[in-house]
Amino acid sequence: LSRSSGTATTAATSGSRAPVVLMGHSIGGYICLHSMRRLAGEVEVQRCVLLMATLQHLGKGLAPSVKRLVRPGFMQSMGAMLHYSPNFLKRFLISFHKELDVEDKELLLSGLLSWEVSQNVLYMARIEADTIHELDHLLVEEHIERCYYLFADGDQYTPGHAVYMQRHWPSGKIEEHTGIPH
Repeated sequence: LSRSSGTATTAATSGSRAPVVLMGHSIGGYICLHSMRRLAGEVEVQRCVLLMATLQHLGKGLAPSVKRLVRPGFMQSMGAMLHYSPNFLKRFLISFHKELDVEDKELLLSGLLSWEVSQNVLYMARIEADTIHELDHLLVEEHIERCYYLFADGDQYTPGHAVYMQRHWPSGKIEEHTGIPH
């Protein structure tokens, strides 16, 4: 959400101070929390719901295979390999993902395994891992009363986040649940 987004612009320029609720999952939680600061005075963010928000040390949670994929040079090689691979090979690779239904597999095949999309996805993953390091304590403190945090134990991207935040902000709405996938 940026200052130039339609929602923020409409709310800020219409004279309406209608409350806004932001909701973000994973990196979206990070974006929502930072948007609260950036939009202060323009939009009244009444609540922010952060689901397994990746707020610190994103690079540590990445699987080793993903860390290799996002390295410059390797990204381009992987993109070229995907681009020039025949569809039967892509279908074979996708078939190992039993959790995907037929529509998801076709979507993956038609767009996500293209060179352009793979480059964008890997680039964004690298930028996110390079950007999200230390938790911004002042930012969390500034908005703790309006935020609701939901974490899952065992989530590789948010290891220990709930316990850490509960210790630092005991009055905050910070929960950790079992058995929820990232």
